[in-house]
Amino acid sequence: MKTFKYFLFLSIVTTITIYSCKKDDLLDHPNNLLALEGAYPPIISGNGNYDEETESTPTILGAVRTNPYSVEVMTQAWNMLYPNNQVVSLTPTHLYVKFSPHNADELKLIDQTGEMLYDYPLENEMIQLGDYYPQPGKDIPDYWAVVCPGFQSPISGYQIIAQLVIPPYESILTKTAFDLTSNIWSTPEDPITTPLQINCAPGTPDFPNCLNALNKHYGDGQNGDGDPCYPFVGGGGDIINNACGCPVYSDQRKPGGCVKVKDVEKNIFQGVRRVKIIMKDTWFTEDETWTDDNGCWKIDERYHGKAWMWIKFVNDRCKIRGTKAGLNVLTGWIDPVKDYLGKIRSGPPYNNIEVRYDIWQNQGSQAHVHWGAATVNNALHEFHDYSPVEGINTPPTVLDIYVGRNHAYGYAIMSSQYLISNTAFSLLLLSTRFVSPFDPLLILVGNNALRRYLPDVYIGINFKSSDRLKLLAYHEIAHASHWTKAGTSFWNDLVITEATNNGHGNSGSSGAGLSAIAESWAEHVALTYTHNTYGAQNTSWFGNNWQESLERYRNEELNHIPVGLYNDFIDGNNEEWSCDGGPRDSPCGTVLDWVNGYNNGQMFNLLSGSTTSPTIFKDKFIQTYANGNQLLINQINGLFNSY
Repeated sequence: MKTFKYFLFLSIVTTITIYSCKKDDLLDHPNNLLALEGAYPPIISGNGNYDEETESTPTILGAVRTNPYSVEVMTQAWNMLYPNNQVVSLTPTHLYVKFSPHNADELKLIDQTGEMLYDYPLENEMIQLGDYYPQPGKDIPDYWAVVCPGFQSPISGYQIIAQLVIPPYESILTKTAFDLTSNIWSTPEDPITTPLQINCAPGTPDFPNCLNALNKHYGDGQNGDGDPCYPFVGGGGDIINNACGCPVYSDQRKPGGCVKVKDVEKNIFQGVRRVKIIMKDTWFTEDETWTDDNGCWKIDERYHGKAWMWIKFVNDRCKIRGTKAGLNVLTGWIDPVKDYLGKIRSGPPYNNIEVRYDIWQNQGSQAHVHWGAATVNNALHEFHDYSPVEGINTPPTVLDIYVGRNHAYGYAIMSSQYLISNTAFSLLLLSTRFVSPFDPLLILVGNNALRRYLPDVYIGINFKSSDRLKLLAYHEIAHASHWTKAGTSFWNDLVITEATNNGHGNSGSSGAGLSAIAESWAEHVALTYTHNTYGAQNTSWFGNNWQESLERYRNEELNHIPVGLYNDFIDGNNEEWSCDGGPRDSPCGTVLDWVNGYNNGQMFNLLSGSTTSPTIFKDKFIQTYANGNQLLINQINGLFNSY
């Protein structure tokens, strides 16, 4: 069973006892003092707490329940309550649907709708929320979703299971529908009075919000909070700061909180930026929002009874995929990383939900994937912060990133941005470095479908140092930025080169110039940005910070991949002991640098598709910036020849 990693702190005089238990058991226990006190500690993933298991657990469902939200039931309830305002049928507010994709292409199409897709039916009682729902005999699983009326399915395998009317929970209409279907309606603390108001009927502007006795609207369309089928401004309310320092609604029934990740070098938990939050009740009510740049979130909708929560690593800048060890089901490989937090509350308060991704202990565990995905996610947003200042392009939107639990290397083939050539793909299949991380997916879908699911960027997350992981992330994202300048033809040739060489090769390898220019620029940007992020708090290869490592870094190896060249165009310092292979390996020697005063934006502007080697870069630099100054030309050539 998916366990929830809680630190349960009970203070009795000066004694503190720490409990480890399953969250569902904790919430339902009659002696749950936390529920009585209304104070919940953080949900901690990693560091020996939650999610350290490496075995996959299935979702287990119970009996099918009678749906209280169907148009038929809600219409019956309406006509019982309001005999003077009888209707033939209430207008649906939502649709409960099922997708049955036939192939990998159709699966990708429904994923691109942006709907919250469940791999289990929603009308069943939930016994255990696991990593996947078993669907025997199906290579590609069915999905269920709640969508708005008028939704157009991108695939033919689509079924409307039920038309729904989902009025506010705090209404006599909802309670009556629950009573008609023998479902338990959790009585809120707020007084319930007759919800019928003047002109409160289907077709009127305020329907169905006017059904709510408290006259509170669903969602906050302006801020992206709440139910997307209700494009109304939310009821709002007073804002307070909760225990994790986030602005949330003071109403304890309105969910809010924070998502944080451990930065090992800084020894703090930092907000996980712009990840999707999905809140759901035990039926069809589903609200979505995103964390802000501090990892804070709130939803302008009141919740009652059991509340379920997911965190999904997707936003307008990226989607991050990755799978824990042993999860050999298709959804685990092709969907964005989802943290199925499960049932986080059985009642209020809902406005103090704190999730922390601590450093992992077990390689391949869910905790490992969560920490890695959260760290890489933040690195991407930091790249977006730094790049306009540096004058270089940000990566393309909705960058498809895969985080690999077994590796500490990465690559950027940009395969969702353009159709890589047959030659490039064939060579990738022969390269263990590129395809081996996806061997389980290859078995599931075969060669042709694998091509559709290779990521733009692969980032190995087998690190326990945040700065080392971000160094790799910045490097690969810098490739994605370079792609926006160099174009698809350049990149396809680069993929062919590095697949042929099973990596960066050496100065004598086929296509060495392509690897040399692409890899040196990416590493220069990565070291620069890592220093920006960490300053004195670092695990730098040399000296006191990552800038000193950049100063000492000459070539990745002898006469190949001149990482330090770009920094030398900026700083104008002679490095008397600059080393090939970075400051980790020899040989070392003096780099003569009499050139200075240039910036990253000027150099990035030279990295078009025709810049296929460091030599061409140098020639363009002279042509663009030397202005015929022979002394400067000689100095540039002298600097270049040091590499």
